[in-house]
Amino acid sequence: MSVCNVNKNSKSRDEKNNPENSLRNIFIYKKDYMPPQSESFSLTTNEYLCSYREICPKIFKSLLSVLILIIVLAGCTSKEQKNNTALTVVNSVFSEPVKLELKEIFKLDSSAVLHPVDLQSDSKGNIYVLEYKSRYIKIFDKYGKYINEFSTDSDSLRITSFGIDRDTIFIAYAKDNKIRKFDTTARLVGEISIKNEIPHAFEFLPDGRIIGCFITNTVEKDQMFTEMELKIADRSFKSVKLLSSLFDSFYTGNIDTETPVFPFASDPANNRIYTGYSSKKVYKIFVYDTNLNLIAVIENKILQVKFTLKELEMRNEMARKFKITSGHKQEYKDFIEGMSVDIEGNLWVKRASDADKYGITVSLHDIFDKNGKYIKTIELDDSPRSGSIVISGSNIFKIEPIRSVVTAYSFSKGTGEYHEKQ
Repeated sequence: MSVCNVNKNSKSRDEKNNPENSLRNIFIYKKDYMPPQSESFSLTTNEYLCSYREICPKIFKSLLSVLILIIVLAGCTSKEQKNNTALTVVNSVFSEPVKLELKEIFKLDSSAVLHPVDLQSDSKGNIYVLEYKSRYIKIFDKYGKYINEFSTDSDSLRITSFGIDRDTIFIAYAKDNKIRKFDTTARLVGEISIKNEIPHAFEFLPDGRIIGCFITNTVEKDQMFTEMELKIADRSFKSVKLLSSLFDSFYTGNIDTETPVFPFASDPANNRIYTGYSSKKVYKIFVYDTNLNLIAVIENKILQVKFTLKELEMRNEMARKFKITSGHKQEYKDFIEGMSVDIEGNLWVKRASDADKYGITVSLHDIFDKNGKYIKTIELDDSPRSGSIVISGSNIFKIEPIRSVVTAYSFSKGTGEYHEKQ
């Protein structure tokens, strides 16, 4: 694809800048893979901070211009370093996690939901639950009372993602290359055809554009590879700007299928977009406004987190059962496992945790304000494997697909920045 900037012949790691030692001129990470196992990194600098680059094609027209180019770029680099120094937020030390007290609002058990895998909320606080291998989305009010359900015309194995914007439900279908739109009365109100790719996850921005992770599968020499792109798209899901890309095979065990390759979150109310880099070595988050102007860079130098033997056994057992990969081969966890924004505009980053220290059913969430300032780290009871914490407004939802449970909580009073809204 023309927008795919995937370098299959990328240079070796030693020939490139070490990401951990080159943190000042970073605009966004692009993680390039050479299938099946070799891994390399490349960095691109912030195009918004250097207007001189617009004249580069003209400068190259003469040999004399080469000297001018060197002078101009030297000044430009100095300017970039100065600006990025001002933008960068370095949080070198996390505080010890504190347990967040939660107030349970309601719980949906197996009599109400069967293997829930995703959840969205509308403007009234009603929740829409997608179940595994089901063609129906079930609707409950903000107190957990059943309202309705509607057919998506295809079971959930063909649904890659769904989202709600202005009380319109957008459902993305794999293989069909379509986005179907429903209103909150479960009426089909439209359909969008897309080519060759499908959004794996997406969120809406204030002007109706989306930030999303798009997937295209290709077959080479009897092996299936996945090209994944994080980008901004318009309301018709057509590409506007590519942010980052990856090329690899999920069938080699090289990628942890339970962690997003490109974690991201949007906060339309505060004009913020957050993008992270799911890496085993770098904890880094970019804070933008919705026009993609870089506001801050959050970075932390923390020790790598190993998978425990029990975790590896569980992942490989599930991989064999569902034939997801040939087996989990990662020794270390990706630092960033998910991102959400709460009703107060604070960013929650689900961070890889040491199961030997915190247990296998606990998740850690680093919390930052809208400008990237670190607040605290929260410890939440989670569920092993396939569990999910979803933050929506003033509520936290815990989704447990295996146990067929959805639990809704509100932030309890007396917990500092997080409290029950009156």
